Amino acid sequence: MLNFIYPDRDFDLVQYSKATARVEDPFSVRNNRSIAWLLRQINFPYTINFFSEGISQDTKYYLPINFGNHGWDFLEHFNDWNIIRENKNIFLLIYYAPESIIWESYRKSTGWFFELKKYLDKNSVPYNKVKFICGDIDAKNNSKKAGGFLSKIDFLGINIFELIHWSDHEVRHLNKDILDKKEFLCLNHLMRDNRKYMLYYLKKYDIFKNGMISAVKWDQNNPTEIAHEAFNIDNTEYQDVLNYLKTEQSLEIFPEEQGNIVCRSYYEYYKNTKYSLVTETFFGERAGKFITEKTYKPISMGHPFIIFGPTGILKQLKEDGYETFPELFDESYDNYTSPAKQLEIILNNLKEPKIITEEILEKCQRNKEHFFKQSTKEKIKKILKDFL
Repeated sequence: MLNFIYPDRDFDLVQYSKATARVEDPFSVRNNRSIAWLLRQINFPYTINFFSEGISQDTKYYLPINFGNHGWDFLEHFNDWNIIRENKNIFLLIYYAPESIIWESYRKSTGWFFELKKYLDKNSVPYNKVKFICGDIDAKNNSKKAGGFLSKIDFLGINIFELIHWSDHEVRHLNKDILDKKEFLCLNHLMRDNRKYMLYYLKKYDIFKNGMISAVKWDQNNPTEIAHEAFNIDNTEYQDVLNYLKTEQSLEIFPEEQGNIVCRSYYEYYKNTKYSLVTETFFGERAGKFITEKTYKPISMGHPFIIFGPTGILKQLKEDGYETFPELFDESYDNYTSPAKQLEIILNNLKEPKIITEEILEKCQRNKEHFFKQSTKEKIKKILKDFL
């Protein structure tokens, strides 16, 4: 049994964040990024206790903070730090579901890890009184590598996104026929640097025409020269990439029609392509190892996949019971920490047409069945039990 402790029944942390949505309700069972939602999914029992009811010295309690997208308003308005500081069995439990852990951010005066440190120091709360759960599967190792105060916080990384996609996944149909079959499907929503460079090289090497590709939300910021070096293949000139990006939004890109809304998949996209080229949120060792809906979409739709993502993502999927496709692709890209090397190997994989055999389709079906069985629920439950 997990015992939560909270300031009082009428303490509404959300009221401080109505304009910015910086804090979310940890007890909302409808929000799939809340700690209560996660616990309900894995059938992990919990109780909610309040300071006004008294604190048992024989019980371990956790004060939950459901960290939203940007900040720490709860920490700013919470005034009972002495209760956490003076009770050895009360811990701060931070739950952060989005895929945006940047481990270097605590060194910046504007980073939210820096804000956490500021409030802990201001209120003399030991760092080892903090438990932090997030979707970076390598969170414990990454926190140690980051060093500083983060190495003293107890981090746990779990595969949150598999559960989220499983609960929200829906299959829809287009209201028109797709006339041209393509080799691969590549769905892109927010156009991060890794996706911009992927599309640039798909054009440069004349592979773009073989794909059913979307590029939905372009921002106005060009990749920096440092980012260019991280993705640079064949001594590509930085200015060539910038010139390409100036015209990219006017290129004819397959209309996605909201097909990349987080957990929505259109059947026709997968029926008319042989495999998925997944561009994950992160890549190499830039941040953490997040496996998001971008990877679980092709799995849930019975599609083979190749992934430009975190180092070791294929290894992790296999540990979770999924099968990958070495008979289709050179999967050595999974071992490299260099984004440029990953990208080079992946692009070489795309240059020749693929033959999808019955054996491959059977493997896709096994992956799909494994996903919908949600066997990882018990794994997550055990990990959480050991952690807490």
